[in-house]
Amino acid sequence: MAKALMWVWSTVASPEREAEFNEWYDTVHARDVLDNVEGIVSCTRYKVSAVQFGEQELPGTHVARYEIDTDDLSQIPARFGEAFVAGKLPMSDVIQPGPIVLFEELSQLS
Repeated sequence: MAKALMWVWSTVASPEREAEFNEWYDTVHARDVLDNVEGIVSCTRYKVSAVQFGEQELPGTHVARYEIDTDDLSQIPARFGEAFVAGKLPMSDVIQPGPIVLFEELSQLS
């Protein structure tokens, strides 16, 4: 099985909806992805910290890190597309989607 990561950037539609965004992402969206996209095995979410090494230009304020186990990473975008078209990944107006980036594992050190 290939080991890969998918980073999904997003921003809350408006600051006052932060709690709604987090609730939807954790209880609806991430669960939909885990249940309906073969190869996605876990999701960990992050918010950009106010503490940084300097000013940053980032594609969003939040990022979800999905772990992927599949023999064919090239199938992951198609699987997402199929799930979306089938209505298995409904979106919410609480999210402003950003880039989705796949990473293949090169090495693991401890």
